Amino acid sequence: MAEEKGIRATLERVFGELTEVKVVTAVGTMAITLPEENGRTKTRFDPDSAPIADAIVTIFDLVDGDVTHVISPALKDDESLRSFHAQQVEKSIAVLAENIKALVGLGKAIKDEFGSEG
Repeated sequence: MAEEKGIRATLERVFGELTEVKVVTAVGTMAITLPEENGRTKTRFDPDSAPIADAIVTIFDLVDGDVTHVISPALKDDESLRSFHAQQVEKSIAVLAENIKALVGLGKAIKDEFGSEG
């Protein structure tokens, strides 16, 4: 049963992490590291190394449906960068939808394998 609890906890964590999509397009120098955590690569930005003033940020909160857009005043008239950012947002949303479908399929397969115990 300990293994099932581990699987359940993992699934809960994974589904919990699917509550936000964040797309950041930054212009400038910024330290980026790619450390591994629990077998997965995590992207870390170090804003203390070189603060970015020129950025476009879009955050989708999938729980309450809020969408937040932040556009640096210096980039508000940069149509090519804004277009690039919009394309990245669209790609992120498309990938997220496919990931959710895959996770739902995985959840169903696990439920079928282990039954409705516990």
